[in-house]
Amino acid sequence: MSTTHSIRQVIFEIPADVPYFENEDALVHCRHSCTSDYHVFPPPQEQYIACSLHLDKNPFESLATALEDGDGERIIDLGLRYYSGCTAEKNIERAIDTWEAITNLKHRFSIPEENMTANILGQAYSCLADAYLCLVHAAFEGRAVSRIHPKTDRMLPEGTRDEIMANDFMLFAATYANSAVHYGVVTQGVLGVARYLVRGAEQNKVDIRTTERYKPFKDLWHAFDVREKELAEERAKRDAKVSRAPNAYTCAAPGCGLIAGKKKSFMRCAGKCPPERKPHYCSKDCQRRVRRVVACSMSHMRPNVILQDWRSHKPYCKPDAQLDRPLPWGDSEDAQTGLDVVPSVNLKAPVSNEAGPDRAVEIPLPGRPGETVTFYSQHIAPDIMRYMRDTMEERRAARQARASDSEAADK
Repeated sequence: MSTTHSIRQVIFEIPADVPYFENEDALVHCRHSCTSDYHVFPPPQEQYIACSLHLDKNPFESLATALEDGDGERIIDLGLRYYSGCTAEKNIERAIDTWEAITNLKHRFSIPEENMTANILGQAYSCLADAYLCLVHAAFEGRAVSRIHPKTDRMLPEGTRDEIMANDFMLFAATYANSAVHYGVVTQGVLGVARYLVRGAEQNKVDIRTTERYKPFKDLWHAFDVREKELAEERAKRDAKVSRAPNAYTCAAPGCGLIAGKKKSFMRCAGKCPPERKPHYCSKDCQRRVRRVVACSMSHMRPNVILQDWRSHKPYCKPDAQLDRPLPWGDSEDAQTGLDVVPSVNLKAPVSNEAGPDRAVEIPLPGRPGETVTFYSQHIAPDIMRYMRDTMEERRAARQARASDSEAADK
């Protein structure tokens, strides 16, 4: 499997003197994904505090004249309030209509381009791209989208799955995303449009970038290529780091599979065995229940070396020069015993507000063969992380089984 996505869970406290608004989490997400460069990621706590203070200082009523005043920043803000439902009634059509005052010269509140900065124009296009991708999902899933007024003629999902409408929305999303990049604004939302197009087409073995419909969006594809190259370099850098000390990044307990976000995240054997043979554990539970340790990348040994639990590991917990027996590796019965140990799962394990070891687990994405998402957390217990992975693996297997049955029935 090739990991193509990552998610990090964070938990933080908002100071008691900082107000919190309904749906503020959605607004924080929209503001960041639609208006900030994808390289920029302030700490989430700072984002929430800044958003709370902004909302407190600028209530919804203060944006009432944004369109008439032709104030680009306030128009972006007004659209985000409608889009997220924070301090305003959530309405995606009203959000789109608001942002189009910046991008559409025929809008009733059209703002001359010469009065706009490139950044404001790019942000408006980025917001529109994200909104139309949201409409793509609604059309595919058959979800209705409420209108500003029943008589408006804007194309919107009506509650019935409509693939033709979804494809039309997709073209709008790509057009706006390409325009955002043209004005120098490359956000997570913009890249999300490109990624959705590419991943969806790959499942159907189509090179979307060479199609007549999407080939013209050269700015968008260039931005996507740049980001993909950055991600590949980041993965290569981490892989190189892990290869130098593989034991430090993988929990030694069979059946666990959690990985360390940082080299020093996991506990390690405190004995005198050399670093390349030292077992590491994601938690005390795994350290207690471990039955075998898989150690790789030992320069003088072949991969998949298997060391035993402490009772058996104790004779080997010493420098190589002091070993008085060969290391137990290979295909011997002794080496293989206990490898099918599966850790038990405690679904009542708490989520801690205090940051603990930086753990991660690779979770398969259903419907996307070969793709996983690496989920990082310093707060969720290992039992829960393993449960998340195992549940998604079961769902993927069930989905693949249904697809195979369907293909067999068609034949």
